[in-house]
Amino acid sequence: MTQQQNYDPDRVRGFFNRLGYGEWERFEQSATSRIQARIHTHYLHRFFERGDRVLDAGAGPGRFTIDLARLGATVSVVDISDEQLRLNRQKVAEAGLLDSVDGWHRADILDLGLFHDATFDGTVCYGGGLSYVLERAGDALEELLRVTKPGGFVALSVPNVIGTARMSLPGFPAWIQHHGREALDHQMATGDALGTTKEGHWTHMYRWREFEELLLDHRCEIVAASAAGFMSILNGEVVAAFEKDPDLYDWFLRWEIEYCREPGALDGGAQLIAVVRRDQSVERPDTV
Repeated sequence: MTQQQNYDPDRVRGFFNRLGYGEWERFEQSATSRIQARIHTHYLHRFFERGDRVLDAGAGPGRFTIDLARLGATVSVVDISDEQLRLNRQKVAEAGLLDSVDGWHRADILDLGLFHDATFDGTVCYGGGLSYVLERAGDALEELLRVTKPGGFVALSVPNVIGTARMSLPGFPAWIQHHGREALDHQMATGDALGTTKEGHWTHMYRWREFEELLLDHRCEIVAASAAGFMSILNGEVVAAFEKDPDLYDWFLRWEIEYCREPGALDGGAQLIAVVRRDQSVERPDTV
């Protein structure tokens, strides 16, 4: 079976408009997902600082916008979905951080033309923005790098196909019955989830080697790589118990972050996180 990757911005906009508040809940619906959010936030604290001007691209309802604002950054918010932008403004207001956001813009990460080259000290594209543009991920990455100052950091995350398969294994029999094993073979082999869920979700899930290849093909160097969850991914009940003891939870989180950086763990989590540093050249490369 062959399925063609075909990015459609209207389809993505419609999906996230319908998803609405569900995108906020994604990182808090379980102890496991909350750990994943904490690992994402760890890399914001490591590479961004007070006074930075940061682009939050594909920002969704504002979970990481709020984290950046609390760090003392000035944030520009971009998302393709009107509903996600509305929720972002609402959540930032509820957090008392409206003064830290200098604008909310509806835009596609493939076209950030409203910003000049090298506008931002750093850029964040968490939550899978590069996955939703499917075959145009390289174009999107180049645009994120373009608006980032030379030497600035770009933090990215994408869903991981192997970790997703680990988590989804209990549902495989029903999935095969509904869609067929051939369709599941295609998704596991390629990482392409092209409208086969009940929500009509179109995205591309990465293995680390593919994600690394994408990053290394552009004007940047990889300075950090991590899974988002490794020990925690199949042990939600244990992590939920740790949450009841803040000291124990912090101890576990420290080891989870440490292990998630190991090469053998990168493909074992729900998402892949990478932070890249844009190279120091100002000129746009002839080829990408």
